[in-house]
Amino acid sequence: MTSTVEKNYEGIIGKINTFIDTLFSKNTDTETFQRPTREQIIKSAKTLSHEITKICLLLQDLRAKPEFFDSIEETLDNIFSVYQGLAAYSSDSLFKSNQVHFRRLMKSVLDIFVAYKRNEESLGEDEENIIDKQLTARAWKSCEDIEKITIKNSIAIIERNKEISSMIQDASEEILEFQEKLEKIKASFGQVKQDKQEDFKDEQEKQEQEDKDDDVNGEFEQDDEEAVYDLDDDLEVIENISQQEVAMVDRVAATIEKSLSLSKVFGDIIKSNEKSKDKDDVSQDTKENVETMEKIINLLNELSKQVDDIASAVYPPQNLTYLESQTSDMDVEIFDIITLIKSLPFYNSISKDLQSNLNNLIKN
Repeated sequence: MTSTVEKNYEGIIGKINTFIDTLFSKNTDTETFQRPTREQIIKSAKTLSHEITKICLLLQDLRAKPEFFDSIEETLDNIFSVYQGLAAYSSDSLFKSNQVHFRRLMKSVLDIFVAYKRNEESLGEDEENIIDKQLTARAWKSCEDIEKITIKNSIAIIERNKEISSMIQDASEEILEFQEKLEKIKASFGQVKQDKQEDFKDEQEKQEQEDKDDDVNGEFEQDDEEAVYDLDDDLEVIENISQQEVAMVDRVAATIEKSLSLSKVFGDIIKSNEKSKDKDDVSQDTKENVETMEKIINLLNELSKQVDDIASAVYPPQNLTYLESQTSDMDVEIFDIITLIKSLPFYNSISKDLQSNLNNLIKN
């Protein structure tokens, strides 16, 4: 049997849960919904923050009644309408970015009412209903975050591109470290073997003896701050990698570097088209621009996943057939992305330097 307390809260809790479930469905109705302005977003967020304060003060001293929630329900309807309006004019990048903020907001408000309801079910008639202050603080902070959300598609795509560039950069640095390791091994042992049958045990013993000869009095100490060669580790690498595989490491590194450069150039091209310093100026957020940029960023995202795959596959023993196939496919995909960038409606208006940077990726 449903308790009185539960009945009193079921309306507001049910509404918020419905909103949370609906956040995942992207509204595309631009006829019904207008694109909200920054002023409208700020007003709706501040109003909700104020309503949260009011309802918390009320529920602290009085037992809940359904009519207590009328005002905040109306405010939630309004802010959800703002979300729907934003979604109708959003690319996938902007939609997913804002979805996170609105879900966090709705969840923080839900947590407040769930906490009050749980307390009320166990409190005496005259006891105050006190909830954790962090719950209200989290809801207020979520309202503040809504005021600052991105509303321009190109800005959301720029931010997403930064994340992709960062992931590719990490892979590039990892490969560079491995290349440097191979160079140090080459300096210590000479050229790596033609195939995996050659034995480098003698080279290791020779190196160890030279170290002993150089340190006859035991005066040399290892510096913890500097990388000291681990001969066993070097030996394991050199016993499992051939010259052909070393060459593949270089090829993978070049492909990753080209992917990184492509992501950075794309970001620079979008930024160069931002004529206004106002991040809320959506005058250039045309459907054609946004659709093409979204295609490009999705392809770059898939490229970054391939980068991660080949970066982890360069360590011996390698699957040369796989790496050969992957790098060849990625070269084609990079060319396709470059072609798509050149199809951007504003491409011909960007600087010659940026166009040259993009064309150089084809030549390399």
